Amino acid sequence: MNISEQSIQALGRVISGDPIAKEKDAITPYQSGSELVSFFNELGGDDNYGQGFPSRWFYVEEKIKEVNGDRKLQEVIIKAFDPRRFLGTDFIQQKACDYLNEYLEFDGLSVQLLGKTPRVCGIANGLVVSVDMFTGSKEERHMFIQEQLEKIQNKLDAADYDGAITNARSMLEAVLTSLEVEMDKDASSYDGDLPRLYKRVNMLLGLDPNREDLNQPMKQILSGLVSVIAGLSGLSNKTGDRHVRVYKPDKRHAALVVDSAKTVANFIFETWASNYEANHPDASESR
Repeated sequence: MNISEQSIQALGRVISGDPIAKEKDAITPYQSGSELVSFFNELGGDDNYGQGFPSRWFYVEEKIKEVNGDRKLQEVIIKAFDPRRFLGTDFIQQKACDYLNEYLEFDGLSVQLLGKTPRVCGIANGLVVSVDMFTGSKEERHMFIQEQLEKIQNKLDAADYDGAITNARSMLEAVLTSLEVEMDKDASSYDGDLPRLYKRVNMLLGLDPNREDLNQPMKQILSGLVSVIAGLSGLSNKTGDRHVRVYKPDKRHAALVVDSAKTVANFIFETWASNYEANHPDASESR
């Protein structure tokens, strides 16, 4: 994930609470130098505020540049729109998102709010960009998902299409098993049957295409996702690098599998998050 100089400056103003232009006011709460240091230290930094501290805007932009091109940038953006920053103020979270999105659009990215929870998504280089599903989580299975996303991109860049397909399936499996555990603490262990796993998660989320209360177009879409999972499972078995390969995939095959896996993962996660926040109205303020 890489953003332009203009986007870096805009994000810097969102983080610092500086006016967005000479003739306009700020759109986020003002942050002092010490508060800005705390902001980045909470994301793994190790800075100190004191004598010789640079201009606030310069410090923020340099910190953004340090993570530009890295997945860590997602964490910075998401933290910048933490709903708790806006509590007790007249500043509006959505207005701040709209401002930054005017710049991120040219980078193929955007910040979207799911309830009050910010997420980074978009299209870049013709491939679906997965949002950060479990930002900051130290749970092993959540960290594994992020590792797979990084490996997917690295292998696509290196033209290792077998490996990209394998990691795409592993990422999807990890998302589905993680969400199943969130919804069913007694969930069965995953046995490698991806379509069966997807069906179990579908039922827990109320996405069964056979539901009588669904209209026909929605039934067709949900049935289509079931077919996508079945096809993805079969294709990854034939072209991935964890089984004897039937044929060598090229870039378009890898892009198909990767995009399909990310699209399904995003949809499933968004459905779970929407259901969770509907049942836990204070969740977006506490996460």
